[in-house]
Amino acid sequence: MTIAKMNARDLIIDLLLGLQGREISIKQIIIAAKLFEISENSIRVAVTRLSGDGVIEAIERGIYQFTVQSHEWANVMLNRKNRSEEHTSELQS
Repeated sequence: MTIAKMNARDLIIDLLLGLQGREISIKQIIIAAKLFEISENSIRVAVTRLSGDGVIEAIERGIYQFTVQSHEWANVMLNRKNRSEEHTSELQS
């Protein structure tokens, strides 16, 4: 079995999805990135690109969150995940 390596962009999006609308600091992202052997530079580049693409925004220096549009997308994704988990639980019962 081959396991795909996590990339910086996906890690940042996954962290923000997991936070369900709350913000995260660049320091926290970098700490998480070390677990996946992602360089600090790769994280900083991904943050800049995600910000430029309108996916995330800085609410303070070094503190990021999803933009309003991305919050809407994240809510759809989280609701889809929750419905899938409920369905799986029902099948196991």
